[in-house]
Amino acid sequence: MCSESINRIRSWLTGAGLELAAHKTEVVLVSSRKKVETANIRIGSLTIASKRAIKFNQC
Repeated sequence: MCSESINRIRSWLTGAGLELAAHKTEVVLVSSRKKVETANIRIGSLTIASKRAIKFNQC
């Protein structure tokens, strides 16, 4: 299911003349469970492991 969503996003970006920068992509799992879970998302040949939080730097 995630790979289908990623493919749709990549297709939309390509249609808009943009490209997904997989090396800059981060993954956070959002869940109501108290147990910490992780996931690995594959974008092309790159596998990205989920994190508990990400840092956002606003320009």
